[in-house]
Amino acid sequence: MKYFTLSLLLLSSLAFAGDRNTAYNQVCKPMSFDSDRTKCTNTIRPFSYFNDDALQMCASFNFDSKKIECLGYIGDKMYEFFEIDTCRNMVFDSERMNCLKNSGSPNRQTCLPKTEVINQLRAAQYEIRSGQIGTADKRLEYVIGRFSNPNCQ
Repeated sequence: MKYFTLSLLLLSSLAFAGDRNTAYNQVCKPMSFDSDRTKCTNTIRPFSYFNDDALQMCASFNFDSKKIECLGYIGDKMYEFFEIDTCRNMVFDSERMNCLKNSGSPNRQTCLPKTEVINQLRAAQYEIRSGQIGTADKRLEYVIGRFSNPNCQ
């Protein structure tokens, strides 16, 4: 029973964090225009972590440009419950945006998780095979840059 409880606690903590795919599906994908979706995708690309509650707040903004701006503020940031609650209770979108921007703390996980590295390397391999050398080069620079952090093992 204690292993079940421990597993449940671990899984519940993971439920509050998302990755780029989660950010794309919740915020970018529903956008009406391809140009906005492209800007959105470019905004989330440098980040590997998104707080789910903060993502929901970004998705709730009225204008796509504000949603994109919001994603740039919340990427790779951790928020405490009280911070999200404070921001959520603000009246205007601009107040909620500034609250998200000025609260939270950097996510200490600056290294890429193993699955993310594998996905990035597979994508680079596909790009090389399809002749997209420049795109593959940028992707590999991104992965190497994330491992240049001395905390990565």
